[in-house]
Amino acid sequence: MSNYFYNLGESLARVLDGASRSQPEMLAGYMANIEFWLAEYQHVVDLSNGYEARFAAMKLARDAYRAEHGSPHNRDDCGFPREDLTPGDPPHDRRVMLNRCRDLLGKMTERALKLDIVDFAQHDEIMERLGLA
Repeated sequence: MSNYFYNLGESLARVLDGASRSQPEMLAGYMANIEFWLAEYQHVVDLSNGYEARFAAMKLARDAYRAEHGSPHNRDDCGFPREDLTPGDPPHDRRVMLNRCRDLLGKMTERALKLDIVDFAQHDEIMERLGLA
């Protein structure tokens, strides 16, 4: 899993976890911004879905640069090769992070319903958008 994807997903999960357990007035604030949180989740989904294509583009560009310029610049002071491009973790690991964020959004929405912060229609729409309906 790329560092960027993991860091962004983990940050989102931490915020959503805190929001899902926050005081009712804080949860009301998070729910008032649910479109933002759904968009953040979608951004993480898009990062995951585009990972292989971005990795392939990076590898092609790196290989083209090396073909044209050689790769002595990729050596440390002792002449050993620096870190090379390696594929990240398998898609399963990205799905684990996506499921975590999705489930936390669902938990937050369920709690908001119990506290009368959202009504059934709002709850159902959010859960449907998350695929949790």
